[in-house]
Amino acid sequence: MEIPENIQNIINTTPRLKEKELKVLLRQYRTTRDNKIKEKIVNSYLWLVVKIAKKFYQKYKNTNLELSDIIEEGIIGLLKAINRHRISQTSFRIYAEYWIKQSIQMFLKEKPFVIAALPPSLINMFKKWFTAYNKIFKKVGRTPTLNEIAKKLKISYNSAKKLSQQISLLNIAESLATPVGDDATIEDFIEDKSLPPEEILSIISVHETLDEVLKKLLTKKEIFIIKQRYQQIEKGVLKKGVSYRSIAKMLHVSPENVRQAEKRILAKLASYIKYKLYI
Repeated sequence: MEIPENIQNIINTTPRLKEKELKVLLRQYRTTRDNKIKEKIVNSYLWLVVKIAKKFYQKYKNTNLELSDIIEEGIIGLLKAINRHRISQTSFRIYAEYWIKQSIQMFLKEKPFVIAALPPSLINMFKKWFTAYNKIFKKVGRTPTLNEIAKKLKISYNSAKKLSQQISLLNIAESLATPVGDDATIEDFIEDKSLPPEEILSIISVHETLDEVLKKLLTKKEIFIIKQRYQQIEKGVLKKGVSYRSIAKMLHVSPENVRQAEKRILAKLASYIKYKLYI
């Protein structure tokens, strides 16, 4: 569980505001909307964001969800708390906790899936599953039952059921509704062949409405990032948009965080077009 270095440095070097100091700053910010004041409050409460983010991370520690992503969403919640809090309301800490938790919960709810890291043994079993599925489908002309797949794979019904659930969690269950080609394996759906970003987005835009695909696969923040990075889509041609640094300023994160987020987004989209057999 590694806290981003820039966040940890701020926590280590920023003293926590006393209640009187905080009230003065909140009043000043409410009047002036001065970003320097807001930054001072944010820095003073990053420890609270990290504390809450760690608790959520523990629930998802066996997935590929990163602590830094949860912290970023917590910071967004903290910013909302600063913008909306009124001195006459409950204490700022309690108010901030509410918005931090809500922002993180919304982020987790909006994620279409959280994929655990796949061990080679599981990938191999997925290959066997798809092979068995296709053979049975071609023979009987309908969707195979779990009992039929279990018998073909020489595993128990419960094992087949568990495998089916794992495939569903990987968001590839829809592919089982249509037989795939003889040469298709699970690797076709999950292997990253590093397609250029422009090609990934152009392929999707040719086959489907890009906005609908983005809403289905990505969180609101991820959609914001990818649309800022690739702003114009005209006749399948994409043009680069806003820089990592500019997006980082908007989201109050580092440029490297934006770059890593873009990398994850493009990996999701690349997996999607391979899963849909567009390539």
